[in-house]
Amino acid sequence: MRNIFTGNQNSFTLHIRITKKCNANCSYCSSFERNPNDLMSLEDFEKSINFIASKIKELNLGGTREAITVQYIGGELLGVPINYLRKSIDIVKEKLSPLFKHFIHGAQSNLIGSTTKIDNLFLLFDNNIGTSFDSFTEQRKVKSSSKLYKTIFLKNVSYIKKKYGKNISGIIVVDKEMAPFLEQEIDIANKFKRHIVLRPVFNGGSEVDKLSVSELENIYEKLFDNWILKQNIIIDPFYSYLQKRIYNLQNKPIDHLSGCPSQHNCANVSMNLEPDGSIYVCLDTADSKTLVLGNALRNEFNYELFAKIRDRSNNLNENCVKCSYFKECQGGCMKEAIEHTNNMYGKTFYCSIWKKIFHKIDKNISEHGIEKIQNWLDKISKY
Repeated sequence: MRNIFTGNQNSFTLHIRITKKCNANCSYCSSFERNPNDLMSLEDFEKSINFIASKIKELNLGGTREAITVQYIGGELLGVPINYLRKSIDIVKEKLSPLFKHFIHGAQSNLIGSTTKIDNLFLLFDNNIGTSFDSFTEQRKVKSSSKLYKTIFLKNVSYIKKKYGKNISGIIVVDKEMAPFLEQEIDIANKFKRHIVLRPVFNGGSEVDKLSVSELENIYEKLFDNWILKQNIIIDPFYSYLQKRIYNLQNKPIDHLSGCPSQHNCANVSMNLEPDGSIYVCLDTADSKTLVLGNALRNEFNYELFAKIRDRSNNLNENCVKCSYFKECQGGCMKEAIEHTNNMYGKTFYCSIWKKIFHKIDKNISEHGIEKIQNWLDKISKY
């Protein structure tokens, strides 16, 4: 799943999947593998980062973006030896920070581990840690127990709040089992002022039971109506789309607000490194093993495929380009387009959902005015 931690959206994003091994078992895990690779040696890790640095310079990745955001993901990072993580971070900073004006990093964790390991993670990543939430279903288990998972998770969430004063943010995976509990999950997020990302489940390492587009439309429309001007947390993608729409209507630039999953220039602004050295554009294409760009350990790079992906900006569906909301949506997610149309230049199957959300955004702007909505957005973004 996409990481909750996005750093500066006006940045080049590098996902580093340190491991695919995990201490838990979640039925909808997109990165699940039956026999995941062991950790790279640190020598191989440095070789991989050197390879990525060379491609950033050679292909001018990031373009005019001044920052790099490095997101460390799993599997589960709490199972990785702390010395390995520390040395890996040092390698990444040494090799990549000179290429950009600003260096930002963060990590994703299921928080199933000791408080000592959690402290180490917070220290290493400057408190930039994200997670994911599921308070009601039994799809997440540790030692075959969903109750044990919830007990450890909630204890550590409380520990983080008490020690770091942080309401940790996270993803909510939207699937058929979660759907009946979404409003309750969001109520909890509001109570504890946790920002969240709604992420429809997708096929990656595990087969999943997805909601239909019409079911998702009904869910998202209701959640949006319950959120706008009423709640005190950021819910994405609602927040991002609303902010971009306001900026666009005010003729303000919105490129700095654009990021996954609403961008058509993925090849220029993101990359993903896997534990076996494989290179992808993003973690979603990595999870589904779609469009592998090469392998950093073997010094392999598919320039022809990269050029095709990079050219997506010039080959989007004509209806997308003509859409009133194109600047905000930018044609949607390439991975979703491939899954829907078998064409990287195609349309996401969530197009109708986003159009309905934008219609609601315009209706609220007309009814309440930009100033009132912007003041509310500024208020909730301060938490």
